[in-house]
Amino acid sequence: MTPKAVRWLVAITIGTLAVLVGAGCVHKTALPDELTGTYERTLEGQPDKRARLDVVPLGLSVSGADAAIAQISFDKLDCSRFDSCTFEGTCSGSITLLARGDLVVTIDQKCKQMGGTWALPSPPKQSASSARAVLPPAPPTSASTSASTSTSAPPEAQRFGAKHIVVQYRGAKRSAENVTRSREEAMARAEEADKRAKAGEPFEELAKQYSDEPGAGARGGNLGRWHRGIMDPAFQAAVEALRVGEVSDVVETAFGFHVILRTF
Repeated sequence: MTPKAVRWLVAITIGTLAVLVGAGCVHKTALPDELTGTYERTLEGQPDKRARLDVVPLGLSVSGADAAIAQISFDKLDCSRFDSCTFEGTCSGSITLLARGDLVVTIDQKCKQMGGTWALPSPPKQSASSARAVLPPAPPTSASTSASTSTSAPPEAQRFGAKHIVVQYRGAKRSAENVTRSREEAMARAEEADKRAKAGEPFEELAKQYSDEPGAGARGGNLGRWHRGIMDPAFQAAVEALRVGEVSDVVETAFGFHVILRTF
């Protein structure tokens, strides 16, 4: 093959790859950081009440003053554009970030309460009285503690936050094609990461080194915050068993072996 023919072949190959990427043939398993966060809007017909949309790397959840929480976990995700993703799960649709920071969710009828435009929450207005310095509250008594416990949010309304490392193996759910290690090798690698995390090494750096999740290195393994029902049940149970700041033992799910640091 002549040098000129080689150059043409390289050019055609690069062009084909560019077309595939532009057509959305690059799939991810987690939303990019630019799209995650908490958004709000006024409830329809109730201008004094607001609904909240939590967007985390692996799903969506919406809650309102008088509405049940609705949640979606992503089964398929296509983020070929940096400001927009299409997804499939309990419901299918797309998420698009507008220039002014608002988020537009287009979704099928089954999850229509999530559809529409969501805005970043407005900062709370500071009253004159709240601007003045005040003494810290007295420690709660046992009576007040029990009263606050009885009036706390229902379990399904609680939110959780964590960072994690996931070590995958050949055949694990959503494992990349380049993951060839065995289940036993993955477990040993996760146990090594867990030992280092518990020894106090920066979790973000360990996520960069050990995690097989796309984008984990850039996010430091951060999953943001979510409501119960978004995550895998075994993963959720492990998070709930931890105190904030505590690192889990190795947890196995269908996706591989996880090391979890609870953050919220």
